[in-house]
Parts: sequence; C-alpha cells; structure tokens
Amino acid sequence: FAIAKHRMPLFGPLTTLAVSISFWGMFAGIRRTQQLSIPLAFFQTIRGTIYMLHWVLVMGTTTARLAMRPKRLKWMKTLHEGNQEVIAG
Repeated sequence: FAIAKHRMPLFGPLTTLAVSISFWGMFAGIRRTQQLSIPLAFFQTIRGTIYMLHWVLVMGTTTARLAMRPKRLKWMKTLHEGNQEVIAG
C-alpha cells in the first residue's frame, strides 16, 4: 500500500530489522552445524530466507481466503443409534 499511495512505509524499518535478525541467526546456525565456507553458507542463508519469506504470502492468502469464504459446515449433535446392549468382557 505504501508503494501504491507513494508514501513512506511505516513498517519498513521493523520488517528490515526482523528479516536481518532472522538472516543473521540462520547464517550463524548454518555455519555452526554444517561447517560450510562463508560464501556457501551465505548462499544457503539467502535460499533459506527466501523460503521463509514465501510463507508470509502463503499465510496471508490462506487467512484472507478463510475470512472471505462463507461458512459451509453446520455443526450438529451426533445422533448415536444402534444396539444398546452392553458387551460383558
């Protein structure tokens, strides 16, 4: 919306901080656990960050879709029918 309205983004600095902290943590974790060189760990971190960012779109669209669709389920009490005999064990 900030781009469409030609205004400064309000959450841009907060988003940048959150992504930077996530990026740094992922980079440190990859370096520690996989013992990779810095360029390869950096590449893996970029791939991981892109993967994690795509979930923002997935969750947003799923939430919007669930909010817009009409409710189709009718929750009713289940009627239990059948033989009422108790089986002695």
